[in-house]
Amino acid sequence: MIAESLGQDAVTARKHVKVLPTLQLQSHPSIFALGDIIDWSEQKQAFKANGHSAAITANILSLLSGAKLQKNYKTGPEMILVTNGKVSIDGFSFWRRGRLTSQTERWCYVH
Repeated sequence: MIAESLGQDAVTARKHVKVLPTLQLQSHPSIFALGDIIDWSEQKQAFKANGHSAAITANILSLLSGAKLQKNYKTGPEMILVTNGKVSIDGFSFWRRGRLTSQTERWCYVH
């Protein structure tokens, strides 16, 4: 579908969208892409979209103001969700119920 709209040069053989470090499409610099669809060397995880959107937001604002695009996306740490009954380890949830150590509070929440 994307290849039909934007051309075969916009996607890889695996149908991921080819992007620049600014997350602009290589073949269409006025279009940005984020999420699992981009051809980027990182694990496909929902929380990565936060970093994608931060880069894209900064770049769209620069583009609209006529300035040079400033923000290149850089892959963040790779994480994994581990559940163990009542406690879930998770690198992007910052709310909690219950008492946890100060170090663990940043990475855990109690169900």
